[in-house]
Amino acid sequence: MDKQTRHPEIEADRRADRRTYLYFVCFLFASFIVLSLSDQHDLTRAGAENPNLPWLSQATSHLVILVMTPFITFMLSRFPLSAWRRALPVHIAGVVFFSLVHVLAMVALRKLLTPLIFGVPYDFGLSDPSMWLYEFRKDALSYSLIAAIFAMNRLAEQRGLEARAARREASERQRVTLKSGGRTYFVDAGDVVWARAASNYVEVVTPGRTYLARSTLSELENLLRAAGGRHVRVHRSHVVNLDKVSEITPAFIADRLGSSAACQHLLKLLKRLEDYMALIFKGLSWTLRLVAAVILLVMLTNCTMLGLNYASLDVDNKPDARPQIEAATLAEWEDGRSALIETFEDLVYGPWPEGQAVSLVSRTMIDEAFADGRGTLEELLIEVGSGDGARRFHVALALPDSDKPVPLIISQTFSSNCGAFPGAMLTVPGGGDCADYDTMPGFVEAIFGEFIALVPIEQYFDRGYGYATWQAGEFIPDRQGEAQAVMEAMVGEGVRAPTGTLAGWGYGFSAIIDALGGDPAIDVSSIAVMGHSRHAKSAMVAAVYDRRIAAVVSHQSGFGGAASSRSETGETVERMVDGARALGVLSMDGYPHWFAPAFADHADRTEDLPVDQHQFIALIAPTPMLLGNGRRDVWSDPNSTYRMAEAADPVYELYGTEGLDQDGMRDFNPEATLSYFLRPGGHAITQRDIDAFLKFLDAAMPQGNQVPDAANGDSLTSQ
Repeated sequence: MDKQTRHPEIEADRRADRRTYLYFVCFLFASFIVLSLSDQHDLTRAGAENPNLPWLSQATSHLVILVMTPFITFMLSRFPLSAWRRALPVHIAGVVFFSLVHVLAMVALRKLLTPLIFGVPYDFGLSDPSMWLYEFRKDALSYSLIAAIFAMNRLAEQRGLEARAARREASERQRVTLKSGGRTYFVDAGDVVWARAASNYVEVVTPGRTYLARSTLSELENLLRAAGGRHVRVHRSHVVNLDKVSEITPAFIADRLGSSAACQHLLKLLKRLEDYMALIFKGLSWTLRLVAAVILLVMLTNCTMLGLNYASLDVDNKPDARPQIEAATLAEWEDGRSALIETFEDLVYGPWPEGQAVSLVSRTMIDEAFADGRGTLEELLIEVGSGDGARRFHVALALPDSDKPVPLIISQTFSSNCGAFPGAMLTVPGGGDCADYDTMPGFVEAIFGEFIALVPIEQYFDRGYGYATWQAGEFIPDRQGEAQAVMEAMVGEGVRAPTGTLAGWGYGFSAIIDALGGDPAIDVSSIAVMGHSRHAKSAMVAAVYDRRIAAVVSHQSGFGGAASSRSETGETVERMVDGARALGVLSMDGYPHWFAPAFADHADRTEDLPVDQHQFIALIAPTPMLLGNGRRDVWSDPNSTYRMAEAADPVYELYGTEGLDQDGMRDFNPEATLSYFLRPGGHAITQRDIDAFLKFLDAAMPQGNQVPDAANGDSLTSQ
């Protein structure tokens, strides 16, 4: 097949490979120089006879890797990572072959050249298995890193191909291509009334609807221009269609200050200052990208943390949950429930901050025609506590238009509410509004999923749900030291203060339910709490104490959530509390402030804990709960999470529910009261997760003419 008939996507991959290979040659050369100099320095200080030997050793190793790199790109082409089920075993075999060739070729070159250059023989120790294992470990990381770099550059080239296709679409059919919410829309250029930048997105307004597109304003402006639209940039963050303009109100500084020479000089100075600042910010932007790339490359070498391995699906040959739940009747379980909660308070989570005053300070309408007129967006300011130790946080509340009360999902977010609803004039923690706030960077969303911060509100509105989101760190900071100081200040007469942020954040869910209790637009009997990662842990804590919660979505809660504290797979309790180091280079702080102080004392001896997380899951019964997981999120240990759910299942059955009604980790049953979901991929929130969340919530909180069964009704009863 000649170049003219070759598929454009194949050509794009080859262009990306050629460019990446050139960069990779430069990187290998720099690596060769640095490692050789370092090893030479060490041998010189040690008084070695041939301190220059590392130059030959590093040269042979780097040369063989360079020669073997086309083999890795060939493997990526024949077995792309997108088809991971087929590709994974082949790439594992590829790693073995890569390591075998690397070692044999490297040793052969050293045996040939060392006597010629240094006059001494070379012995690698091929008969020593430990040497093979040592090299294989490095080669596996090298193969993974090279494959990741080439795959990412291919992806970037493919996105460039899509951009060129969008420009052709614009010039040939006068339509702009918009990607929004996992879908692609084609919009006539003349229908675009105006658009404005919303951090990583662009809000595009047409007569029929508003799109939140994944693009930059400059990219959209170029597409509109290519499509023949009469759109102009009237502000650094706004583009308008001249054909839709009916009135212009002057508001420029020259109109207000006059046209004197001094004013004109001032304007020139301001423009020059703006140009300088633009250059500075551009330089900072590239610096931050470089730092992010370095961090990402270091993390890529840690297979566990970025999910380059897979969770085991074998649950039958794993340790049983300990201690076994002995309750034979519901009465026996409920008699011991309070004592079990106290044990978890003493050793794991600290006290529930019962008695803290909750007040709704203000409630402000942000958008009466939110989501293309389908609902409203409000902002609540809630205060917890009293006096100097009182804490305030903002809640963004989106409600669909409905003639009856709607079920509500309350979710914690890693970003501020600005990241959840880009473009909305909400308040940033610490003051200010979203116009001055940048949402999640694109590379974060690429790793942790499109919906790690963004709320797909149209999908929730489609199913009749309201959605409230808040940033837990605004209530209690997620920082060691500062968190403890804030919690200690919450102590008051007749009230308890949390000693771990998970319990404090969990109380935030309850505070929101208190504040919304009298709202006629909300069905207070159908309120679900949702969280991801650390926030999934706090959602579980809230459900143990607040029996008004009708359903729980605990997604990838990991250790301190639904995973076994005794497990040694993934993050482990010790790494979570004390921190970890990736390859001895990248230091990651621990999170002891999430828990009771006593939990840190057990971090390196979790076998001594008298409780485990299957009992904590059982304390949530009979409230319906979804445990979401990713197969490559070994850090959160999906395997022990399933085993903990299995061990908690008998308590759910004591309440008359079906409990964990599925066979194995892959058998997702969204209608089960205790439901376990496992998808491919890592630690993220993806469209597949959103689909699973909605299926589960539809079953857990039926709407319309459907009536919850008696078991579900029990879970809503206050105790």
